[in-house]
Amino acid sequence: MKKFITLIIIILIAGCGDDSNSVTPAEYSYYGNIAYESLSAEEKSNLLDGNKPFKVEQGIYGMIKESDVLILNENEKFYFLISESSVLLNNGQKLFAVYFNTIHDSLLGPLVIIVDPESEKAVGAGLRM
Repeated sequence: MKKFITLIIIILIAGCGDDSNSVTPAEYSYYGNIAYESLSAEEKSNLLDGNKPFKVEQGIYGMIKESDVLILNENEKFYFLISESSVLLNNGQKLFAVYFNTIHDSLLGPLVIIVDPESEKAVGAGLRM
């Protein structure tokens, strides 16, 4: 019985590892609001769900072949354009991608705003086709 309880404790501890890419409800709301407030009046009028993003992801900043990239995990990279020149981004810096559904999603994909938690500013936007 003692071995069984020890095994259960080990499984629980191993299963409770830190998921560094998870976004808390507070971060979802806070960075979603920063992203929404950075949108133009026209962009806001094209949103389907008002000011509610449908997804917020955390990643790290990097450069690939002189392009700005948000690295979400080892298999997912998101290219974006920097719009806030007053904010200096460093390799490995944490950023958030905030996704909004728009009336143009079928043609262009979702509107994605990149938020820097250090400056608390929207620093870029995802490339839309």
